[in-house]
Amino acid sequence: MPVLHQYDSFESCMRSKPLARFCVVKTVVKPNNQSEIWRIIEKYSKYSYQYRHSVLTRGVCVESCEKLVSEMSVAQRELYYQKKFDVNFKYITNDWLLPSIEAYRQEHGFVVNICENYKLQTTYNLSAYSEIEYCTTSGAVSRQSDFWDILFWLVLIFLGLLGICSTYCDVRLAKSGDLAYYQKPLKDPKFNLLTAFSIRRNIHRLTVAPNDDQLQRDLSFLDALRVFTMGIVIYSHVLIGERMVTNQNPELVEITDSSPVMQIIASICPFTVNIFLAISGLLLSLFFIKYTANKRFNLNHLWLGIVNRYLRSFPVYLMVMLYVVSVSDMLQFSPSAYRFMVFSKAVCRSKWWINFLYISNYYQPEELCLIHTWYLSADFQLFVIGLIAMMVMWRYPQSFKWLMGALFGLGFAAPAIRTYVYSLDAMMPISNKGHSMRLWYERLYIDFYQTTDVHCASYFVGMFVGIIYHKVRQNEKLLSESKLFKTLQYLTIPLLAIFFLPAPIFHQLSIPKPSLWMGIFAGMHRWAFAISLGVIFLVYMFSAAGTLFGWLRESKILQNSFIRVSGRLSFSIYLIHMSVLEAVLANHHEAMRLSAALTVSVLCSVTLLTYFLAFLAFVFIEKPLDIIFKQLLIGGSRKPNGTGNTQNNVSATKQSLTVRPKV
Repeated sequence: MPVLHQYDSFESCMRSKPLARFCVVKTVVKPNNQSEIWRIIEKYSKYSYQYRHSVLTRGVCVESCEKLVSEMSVAQRELYYQKKFDVNFKYITNDWLLPSIEAYRQEHGFVVNICENYKLQTTYNLSAYSEIEYCTTSGAVSRQSDFWDILFWLVLIFLGLLGICSTYCDVRLAKSGDLAYYQKPLKDPKFNLLTAFSIRRNIHRLTVAPNDDQLQRDLSFLDALRVFTMGIVIYSHVLIGERMVTNQNPELVEITDSSPVMQIIASICPFTVNIFLAISGLLLSLFFIKYTANKRFNLNHLWLGIVNRYLRSFPVYLMVMLYVVSVSDMLQFSPSAYRFMVFSKAVCRSKWWINFLYISNYYQPEELCLIHTWYLSADFQLFVIGLIAMMVMWRYPQSFKWLMGALFGLGFAAPAIRTYVYSLDAMMPISNKGHSMRLWYERLYIDFYQTTDVHCASYFVGMFVGIIYHKVRQNEKLLSESKLFKTLQYLTIPLLAIFFLPAPIFHQLSIPKPSLWMGIFAGMHRWAFAISLGVIFLVYMFSAAGTLFGWLRESKILQNSFIRVSGRLSFSIYLIHMSVLEAVLANHHEAMRLSAALTVSVLCSVTLLTYFLAFLAFVFIEKPLDIIFKQLLIGGSRKPNGTGNTQNNVSATKQSLTVRPKV
């Protein structure tokens, strides 16, 4: 078959003359059933884990193409020019992302079309239509700074100065010889605001150990679970990112992804964010019930919780967005880096407001700005739904059974109906065809994976576990006497096996769709994972001291400093890691060959850089503004973080990546 990705030398092309141009071209092979090579192309493009081998990516030095075409006669040019033909799939990104692309196509499209078709016909006896997707000129390798670039640097400088000044004020307020000064809250609210950006104080807030009370011990596993899950998320995104870039051995990806074991593992990876959602639901109900105990119903808690939840996630989110719309594209050094930098910058400049309204997973979900932030939209939407449900159950306790039943029914019905209506597979397969287009136009991703309703079962199960926790703590025998819980304990592993082991079937078989049984399977699939998470949470929290989970809970192994700090950084890590990954991949040469060593190198680079940037984001942005917003919302009537006292107010419920028992 024709090579999937092939690039001329970018460096040689850019040095050839002052106005040299290097274009990335999408070449679509014209179907020809008489050709043996075409039949091979069809064979090796059949499954979702295979690339579409009829779409080739070419990096073309326009000067060399012009030289080749100039040596052809008029008749030869007409012979090798291939007109555009219809195809039933998307092979190129929409033009609006590259405003100047039409000018490049008018100037060089004819020559590039002839050039690439000539090469393909003389080598493989196949015809192809070529269309320019992006062009780089020698003058465009570096660009002039604009307003957003200047704003980004000014904000960074301002935050740095705030940190220095706040730290200086904190030092001046400190009493000589008081080693515990930075561990104590300041009595005067204005001094709390003045020292909110204190670097030394915020580092203490990051590293301080939680209280050793019953609730802290029961929830000690959450930070460890966050760290573990975040590691899986970063690793899976590294693997996906490597499938999005051009490489010289795509067959390695196809061989790896054709393995049944890999297909089973890949079917589990999309559920990792459900762990975060389950944690978020658990903590919402835990703190809500604890806060509202012995209090009269008040609707003000609803808007206060929503506003606080929004403000807690906004600052770091805004800073990442500002980076993407400003200086991010200055970090690209390879000709294909536009897929990460230029596209992301254009999309985010146009759609930033959709992200901050937390509707990006439903409204204009194609060409998503900061593609991984669909989760933040889903989590915020579920937080609002969950908080309203808790308010209703607080006001009308008799509504508990039917309301939880309705939520559980939604958790099953939503994925089942979507699977049937949109004619989708019940399990999300590996899609290298979708990866090559950043998953922007992958219907299974747009219409299913990133929608909130598909993931709501895990959130609602987490809420239910929080409610059970309070009931069990009031009656220690309640859970041990439950036959249903004992049965679920034994069924957890078989349930997961039943609903994940069949993954290769969905990759290998062409099952007619829409399918009612696949819809039912999709609903049960989500519930099997959600119920398993709930059982694991309860087993850890209520296992006897002599058991493995009981020993883990009492031994404090899961409360060591590294896990505690990493868990508190997890929200910033999640937001930042994709930008770091894009910057790393955007600087890889097109001639690179994928390997395990390369994957480890990328993973280590992304992880270390992300953790470092997340630490800076926590100290200079997340924690200071969290303190300021809380001071403004509650008027400083409660003690700020770092006091050593557990805050049990509803405003403590933040997204699952950061919410934890406040100390």
